[in-house]
Amino acid sequence: MEKKSLEHYKRIAENYGDKATSTIKDQFIRNAEVSFILKEIERYKKGLNRSLVVLDVGCGNGYVLSVLSEKFPDSQFYGVEFTKELFEIANARNLGNVTFLNGDCRDKNFFSKKVDIIITERVLINIFNPNERIMAIENFQNLLNKGGRYILIESFVESWENLNKARKEMVLDLIPQSPQNRYIDEGLIKTMGELGFSEINGVFPSNYLSTYFYLTRIFHHLFRPKGGKKEGSEFVKFFNEVLGPSNGNYSPIQFRVFETK
Repeated sequence: MEKKSLEHYKRIAENYGDKATSTIKDQFIRNAEVSFILKEIERYKKGLNRSLVVLDVGCGNGYVLSVLSEKFPDSQFYGVEFTKELFEIANARNLGNVTFLNGDCRDKNFFSKKVDIIITERVLINIFNPNERIMAIENFQNLLNKGGRYILIESFVESWENLNKARKEMVLDLIPQSPQNRYIDEGLIKTMGELGFSEINGVFPSNYLSTYFYLTRIFHHLFRPKGGKKEGSEFVKFFNEVLGPSNGNYSPIQFRVFETK
């Protein structure tokens, strides 16, 4: 992890502790991500009809794993976190069916057990070096059982560019990538295919958050009066419900699912 990323997540650990808002303040996005992961695990588990071994890479403060462990008490979960401070917060949760480890997914031996499902939730974007990203993905491929699933929730360059194109048309400032992030692109998805991953349709479409991003990053800005509520407004809630998810391609954060060949 780059130094600036490591410093950022140390501050996150200090400021947010074990809260659900750690690593992302927007709880609509957080809830959507958790719901997607839950439904994907349910889908996979139903097909196997047995307990699972699930690895959350870059698990942060362990919030998501606390939800998963309660939902699937018969399965075994592992969380690997690079930032020591976040790992310590996660480990302090003392979840019965979760084991937390302090490690680096770029290390070939960062985890030693075969698993059914691997999750990354805005993790690859913290690896700046493209070759090191591929190293991490190769490690995931080697850890997954045949037919295992990789649940990928990451930010993509192409949809971020679409969002900024739409903002520019409305004379809004462009949204930069955070200093601790380098968004991935579709070229990496092609490389994943070459490494033995096959993309499958998810329970949510990959652009599930697109409507929400357009509403919150563009539409709301155009209509909000001076002094109006900036975040979590009823205005956004109403139009998001009316329009429904997955309109356009304006959400940098995408939901993708892959299967090992």
